[in-house]
Amino acid sequence: MNLTDKPPFGRLITAMITPFDDQSKLDSKATAKVVEHLISTGTNSLVVAGTTGESPTLEDSERKELLREVIRSANGKAKTIMA
Repeated sequence: MNLTDKPPFGRLITAMITPFDDQSKLDSKATAKVVEHLISTGTNSLVVAGTTGESPTLEDSERKELLREVIRSANGKAKTIMA
């Protein structure tokens, strides 16, 4: 790849946090806000449940729920990478 090629995941890939509510459940509304903020500030791709530390604490069902919410919230404006 040379400097004029477009990277497949864009130029800015962000490992996003996973928002939880006061009962330690996934917070879908806060997730949507995080996704919208990251995209509006230049993120091309989102890394979900990756390097921010919470991934080992998520059940499989929570990982699926989180992935669905991120994809829905991104609405085609950013690629989604599930770690």
